[in-house]
Amino acid sequence: MDKLVGELLALARLDAEGAALSREAVSLRAFLTPLLADARFEAAAHDVQPLLQMEQEVSVWIQPELLRRAVENVLRNAIRHSAPGSTILIEVTSCAEQPGWVHVVISDRGPGVPAAQLDSIFEPFFRHASLAG
Repeated sequence: MDKLVGELLALARLDAEGAALSREAVSLRAFLTPLLADARFEAAAHDVQPLLQMEQEVSVWIQPELLRRAVENVLRNAIRHSAPGSTILIEVTSCAEQPGWVHVVISDRGPGVPAAQLDSIFEPFFRHASLAG
């Protein structure tokens, strides 16, 4: 319960502060490597393998805590829903349409989200119907 209240307070603070949050220039590889190490520990219990693929080293301006939470959330869902023996790929590529931007794509071989729920998955507290309960 304490964690949920903390997350609610953090969400409210982020809504209030918006763009006022500080950003930092970081190496994306250096940022993702410890997250990947933590994910590998959890993934081993599910017999899945997360891998990082980067075409080149890039530095990005980010809000580290927000990006960490987002990446961890997606990685944990991928680990939880991937078939044993499969690979989860974290792929970082340059964005051709926006020079200076990068794409971070996390792909797995899980069942996916039904098309009817795709618009809802980023709403706070949304849970896929088969996971609720």
